[in-house]
Amino acid sequence: AALTGCTSTYNMKVLKSPSGKLQRTHSVAIKTPQNGHFGGQSYSESGKMTADAFNSGFSKYSSDVKLVPAGKTRSDYAGLKKMYYVEPEILHWEERATEWSGKPDRIEIKVNVYETSSMNTVSSVVFTGKSKWMSLGGDHPQELLPKPIEDYLKSVY
Repeated sequence: AALTGCTSTYNMKVLKSPSGKLQRTHSVAIKTPQNGHFGGQSYSESGKMTADAFNSGFSKYSSDVKLVPAGKTRSDYAGLKKMYYVEPEILHWEERATEWSGKPDRIEIKVNVYETSSMNTVSSVVFTGKSKWMSLGGDHPQELLPKPIEDYLKSVY
C-alpha cells in the first residue's frame, strides 16, 4: 500500500509567460510583500520570509539581487536598464498545528516580474503549497516557499 500524506504538494498557475528566457545579466530588485494573514490572524515576518526566499532563489541566476528598501516603490525603478523588479504578494498564509489537527499549512503567492526599462510585466504566476499532513510538528508555511520558487525560476531562466 502506498503511503500518502508524506510529501508537501505544490501547484503553479502561469498568468503570463515571458516571451523569452529572463536574462542572467539583469539585476533583480525584490519587493517585500505585506505580511500574510488567515482567519483574522496576521503572520508577522511572513512578508520578510517570502522576500528572503525569492532573494535566495534569484541569487542562483543573477549576481546582483537585492531587496527593495522600505519606502521605495515600483515607480522608483522605472526606466532603469537591465533590471527586473519582482513583486510577490501573499494571497494566503495559513499555519496549522498539523501534527494534531491533521490540517496542513498552506500558502498562495502571486508574483509579477517587471522589466524596469519599460515596466512591462514579463512574467506573472500564482503558486500554492500545502504541507504534508503526516507531521511530527515544527513545520511552518515558509518551508513551502523554496520548492515552487525554484521550479518557477527554472522555467523562466
